[in-house]
Amino acid sequence: MTDDEGTPDQPNPNGPDKRPDDLSADELAAAFHRRSDSGAADWMRPREGRRANATLLAHADKQVPADPDGPLYGPLAQGLALGALRALSTPDLWNTLSAIGSDGAARRGLLTAWGIENTDDWFTTMTSLIGLTEFIETESMLDARAVSIARGGYSPSQFEEVWHDWLADHDYDDEAYEATQDRLAAITAVDEILCDSGLLAPGGHVGSIGGYSLTWAVYLARLGATAGYSTEAQAAQMILSARDRAAQIFASWTEFAVSSVGGALLHEDITGFVQLRRIAATLLTVDHSPWRALPFPVGDIG
Repeated sequence: MTDDEGTPDQPNPNGPDKRPDDLSADELAAAFHRRSDSGAADWMRPREGRRANATLLAHADKQVPADPDGPLYGPLAQGLALGALRALSTPDLWNTLSAIGSDGAARRGLLTAWGIENTDDWFTTMTSLIGLTEFIETESMLDARAVSIARGGYSPSQFEEVWHDWLADHDYDDEAYEATQDRLAAITAVDEILCDSGLLAPGGHVGSIGGYSLTWAVYLARLGATAGYSTEAQAAQMILSARDRAAQIFASWTEFAVSSVGGALLHEDITGFVQLRRIAATLLTVDHSPWRALPFPVGDIG
């Protein structure tokens, strides 16, 4: 997922909704307060317990390297752990505040993958990622489906009608439906892939790709520090904001993993799933991994 210099692959966001924002890093912790009950939704149904662990263990590695001088406990470590799925696919250690590689490599990667070429761009993109507006089209589809699932009796065959009705209710025309229709089948396919892999229980559904957005937020916070677009203190504040956001949306590392992997499958090359499954399985099952050693974030720290 990275080149040899540690720069990120392009996540291929479709329809990002970036908004210019003059908040400083120190103010961002109080800026994101849109809450969701999806973490407690029983229809999401991530797999937990021994049976799930047995399925995942078949794909797991034995080690999760960490920096002994980096955060290992506490809120900042929890925030950095949100980026572990991305960090373990690179030469980086999960618990450092900067990424491996030169500042030039980091700048080239941020420009190529995200169009980030200065500090203002970095702040705007971080705001979009932590505010969960970067991948708004997919999130809207999942939100529309969630309402139908919560009512009971949902079938994947109803997804097209559900999405068409949602677009009409929000004053979009048929062109919007035609432009987005193909993603509906992809979402259903991702549900099936994650059920087969052991991350979701049979019949479970991805409820949000907010975890994917927050995974990228942590990684781009670290790259921003490496590139010189932020200080490490500003990057840490961004990571803590991502940590608080995750606490609003998810209830466990397994729910977060479902969201993160699901988002990656929808916005990146699906051929990378074998590696994603291996990393997620390792983080969820290996005792010394941050997802096992650290409790999932609960509540804001501020």
